[in-house]
Amino acid sequence: MKYLFMILSVVLTDFAFASETLGRNEISKTVINLYKTNQYEVLINLIDGYLSNEERTSSGIWKHTLAYGGISGVFNLQTTSEEYWDKQLDKALQLTEKYPQSSVFYLIHADGLIRKAMMYRTNKERDDINGYKDKFEQSLAKGHMYLRQIKGKASKDPRWY
Repeated sequence: MKYLFMILSVVLTDFAFASETLGRNEISKTVINLYKTNQYEVLINLIDGYLSNEERTSSGIWKHTLAYGGISGVFNLQTTSEEYWDKQLDKALQLTEKYPQSSVFYLIHADGLIRKAMMYRTNKERDDINGYKDKFEQSLAKGHMYLRQIKGKASKDPRWY
């Protein structure tokens, strides 16, 4: 009987973990899909709804946090093309103008600025390390400056912090 309980608890734990993981992945996939298919109002409502309703997963993780984790997936983090990053950042900036009352696109733009900086830092193929170190620092500073600029518009969302 003791062994049956141990086996049953392991199986149920595995099931709960799998269910939790699927739920987390579904949130990320939904956010990425909404952004990439230009369903911006739905995306805003989803993220704002997670925050206002204080929704959590079964393990207690905030769904709002997972949604912004999914936002990272809208950027191709393997891309080292400046043109790619500039295009993505322009898109996010245009969305802040289209939806100025929502913090979502301000935070996506800030995330993109910081991730662009990380592109300089993680690209090991660069010959001119010092030149790219300067670009990394400048891009990161630009991201931090942007976060300070949008504080009044975006700090209502805990993701700003």
